[in-house]
Order: sequence, then C-alpha cells, then structure tokens
Amino acid sequence: NWNDDAAIASLRNIASAQHEFADAHGRFAGFEVLAGVEPLEEGGAAIDIPYLSGAYRHPQNGLVRRSGYFFRIDLLAGSYRVFAWPVNFGDSGEYSFVIGPDWVIRMTLNPAYTERNGPTCVHDDEWTDDLRGRH
Repeated sequence: NWNDDAAIASLRNIASAQHEFADAHGRFAGFEVLAGVEPLEEGGAAIDIPYLSGAYRHPQNGLVRRSGYFFRIDLLAGSYRVFAWPVNFGDSGEYSFVIGPDWVIRMTLNPAYTERNGPTCVHDDEWTDDLRGRH
C-alpha cells in the first residue's frame, strides 16, 4: 500500500528532525516546535529554520493527518515515540507504526486504533520490527 510506504518515510523524516533538533537544542520537541510555529521556550521566539515541513505546522488535537495516516509525537523523559496509524484501517492503510530514538520502525496490524484512540504503548507481542511481511 502506497500510504503505508509514505507513513514509513514520514516516520523516518520525523525521527531525523527529532535527532537534528536534539543535537542543536538538547531535547526533543513536538510538531509545532519542529515546524517552527511555537517557540522553544515560553515567551521566546520560534526557530528560524524549521526541522519539519509546513505539513506538520498545525496538528489538530496533537495529530497530524497526511497520506491517509494520523501521526502523533509522544514526548517522554529524554525520549520520544512517533506513532502513525491509518485514518481508515484497511482503506487508507493496513498497519500502525511507531519509531523512537533507536530508529527502529515497528508495526502492528491492530485495527482498533481511531483518531481518538491511537496507540499509546508498544507491547512486544503486538508489535514487530520485521517490515518485510507487509503486503
């Protein structure tokens, strides 16, 4: 599915932006900061050169929607996870994906995720890093 491939490419792009940003600023950030919309610190200025394109500038309820997928960044203590799941499971995409600072993309076939109920954690028995099995 082309949307699945686009989601994987977007995850790699977001992870790359996270690492470049962290190298420059010492921490990870959400979509608005990485896209240059919100300031790094309260009361400060937004970054001059964004790490992500304008497609990520205005998430709705923390979600960016592109190429048939929802994307969400979860910031953790000194870490992050970026989740991606289909807007319409089976139609706009077949898999849910996650990437973190280890650069490993994991996937699951769980169809239960929706806009309001996306993935929140990675269970070893549900997620695999073997992307070769995709159709």
